[in-house]
Amino acid sequence: MSRVRVPLVPSRFRWAAVAVAAAGIAVASVSPSTGQVVRGPLGVVGADKYLHAIGFGGFALVLAYALARWDPTVAAVAVLVGTVAFGLAIELLQLPLAHRSFDWLDLVADAVGATVVTVGWRLAVVRVRFRRVEVGGVGASGEVD
Repeated sequence: MSRVRVPLVPSRFRWAAVAVAAAGIAVASVSPSTGQVVRGPLGVVGADKYLHAIGFGGFALVLAYALARWDPTVAAVAVLVGTVAFGLAIELLQLPLAHRSFDWLDLVADAVGATVVTVGWRLAVVRVRFRRVEVGGVGASGEVD
């Protein structure tokens, strides 16, 4: 079976992407909200739960890419634990804020998004061959298994 070639930028850029994603989530999580409860597409939970799942799923994806050179199973566990821990940290950060609150369902939504992406990554990464690329003179060309 042939593998799909995926560019692997140098680690400093991968980790910078993780930092940017984390900062974006942190800023969005402490900014004042409208306070209105808007139901999601299925009407079961609020739209904010979908946003949590999407945001933390995206964070998990960026983190998984940053750990692309790790053993896939070890990376998957690290991504899932790290993303859920980050979600918990964000919820704790919201505790003292008057315009935000700690919500266990937000953390569940974070974990659902992280789990879906992590499992998908773990299943897909066996069919991927990462190819190192240069970015502005940083990095080296070559195949990475």
